[in-house]
Amino acid sequence: MSWGYDCPFNVRDIEKTLGNPCNYVFCFDRIQAQAYRNQGFDTVYHLPLGINAKRYENIRLSSEQRSKYGSQVSFIGSLYEGQYPAITEISTDYAKGYMDAVINSQLQLYGAYILNDVIDKRFVEAMNKHFKELQPDTKFQLDKAALVHVLDQETSRRERLLLLNLLGSRFDTKLYSRQDYSVLRGVQCMGPVDYYREMPYVFAASDINLNISVKGIQSGVPQRAFDILASGGFLLSNYQQELVELFSYGEEMVVYESLEDAVEKCNFYLSNQELRGKIARKGRERVLTEHNMVDKIRYMMDVAEV
Repeated sequence: MSWGYDCPFNVRDIEKTLGNPCNYVFCFDRIQAQAYRNQGFDTVYHLPLGINAKRYENIRLSSEQRSKYGSQVSFIGSLYEGQYPAITEISTDYAKGYMDAVINSQLQLYGAYILNDVIDKRFVEAMNKHFKELQPDTKFQLDKAALVHVLDQETSRRERLLLLNLLGSRFDTKLYSRQDYSVLRGVQCMGPVDYYREMPYVFAASDINLNISVKGIQSGVPQRAFDILASGGFLLSNYQQELVELFSYGEEMVVYESLEDAVEKCNFYLSNQELRGKIARKGRERVLTEHNMVDKIRYMMDVAEV
């Protein structure tokens, strides 16, 4: 059995694994799970992620931790220094312009995913033909899935940079990431945090915690969102279909549907501490009672009949 926390699965020749009837694979993204089932992989199932409830039961902030980790807005995550610059450097002007237009279009869409549909086989073949013309002995070949993944990462990078810049110029904003993006305006780049020893306290101490999902996650809820809620943090997330199905919008978490909407909601909830705390408490209660990892693993074992 396996339960993936990446979307899409970053596994070469994954169809060989999925095609083995002894393997039971669980995807946290419903659209991804259904896509695999539509290909005939009957032992692929949809299962939202969860949390270790015991680990989050006793999160208590000391005054020192509140001072160290506190901020008005925080984000823990990667800013994706991906392969897009390297690919565009050797692409035709048309291909560069097309990919940039696709990325900019996807940036405007919340709740809709177009990258996989607008990159077709002919476009990828034309790119590979151009690479061969540049260097006849090259063995470098893109496939559609790889190119879409590159565009996913670049779109996510741009959204995260744009939103952090907007928020950093208005609010006390901290970024926890392995990359040093000191060019961000007003954003404090704090470096990485330890997942077990520090991350829950960042979520608990921050007034607003951002979840900016990678674009390849079409409907599912990333682990970050569950961890924020379990820590007692206030969650402001981009719109994800499954998020509004699993949690009550405006009562247990809040979503934004554009960059401007995110800024407005940060401004509103930072000015309404009591409401913010009420939403965070209800979100924590829901995730601890209904999204315990132990229960979800039991479900996996029932499905696999082990």
